[in-house]
Amino acid sequence: MRWGWRRLAADADVWDSPECETLATQCRKGRRARRATAEPTHRPDAIIVEEASVLVVLDLDGYAGWLAAGDWHAAMPCEPPSDDETDPHPASIDEARRRAVAFCLDAERTPNQYLWGGTLGPDYDCSGLVQAAYASAGLWLPRDAYQQRGHTEDVSVSEAQPGDLVFFGGRDPEKVTHVGLVCTAGPSRLAYVHSSGRQMGRDRIGRDELGGETGSEVGQRYQEIFLGCGRVTRGLRASESPPPQRGFPP
Repeated sequence: MRWGWRRLAADADVWDSPECETLATQCRKGRRARRATAEPTHRPDAIIVEEASVLVVLDLDGYAGWLAAGDWHAAMPCEPPSDDETDPHPASIDEARRRAVAFCLDAERTPNQYLWGGTLGPDYDCSGLVQAAYASAGLWLPRDAYQQRGHTEDVSVSEAQPGDLVFFGGRDPEKVTHVGLVCTAGPSRLAYVHSSGRQMGRDRIGRDELGGETGSEVGQRYQEIFLGCGRVTRGLRASESPPPQRGFPP
């Protein structure tokens, strides 16, 4: 890339605007980021205005957002990501799905609260929980729910298996606004685990079911906006172009 990569010195928040007011995502210490724009240059006679934040692109999922300037300047220069570091086609995708389910159920048992932009835990948003679950199994998925739908292969409800994703949205079938992960699938029951906010859900991680007349009020609300199921068959490669991200480039 035109501008170099840096390795983060600590866990960091990434924001959806230069003002760093609304969380977009989070990243662990050791992840890499590169500037999405060139370093500012200054004439000797110019007034230097310190940057409060830096627009960056993250490794592994190609997500863009603003990193606080202090986090950026504390990060150390490093080599760019390599495909050798990720395995988009693990030997056992079934094992990856099992590990993703186990991760979500463990996260549900840990005290938590819904956090928009949360990916580090114990507090997650819906797609952050799904991404973290598969990352724990060695597969990196795109960051947002609508990107995750584009990365999966469509399956019917009757074909869904534990580890598949369930997508929800409004009247526009392309507008995915929520995602969960199937934890139990059978002839008469399809249960999923998801992190839902206060307005639609329970403000934390919980389990609900698809289909049937029974279930929680939360599950019934999501049933009304159910869009479909998707199967994870691979992870992202370091070298592939990131999926389109709404609002970027700004």
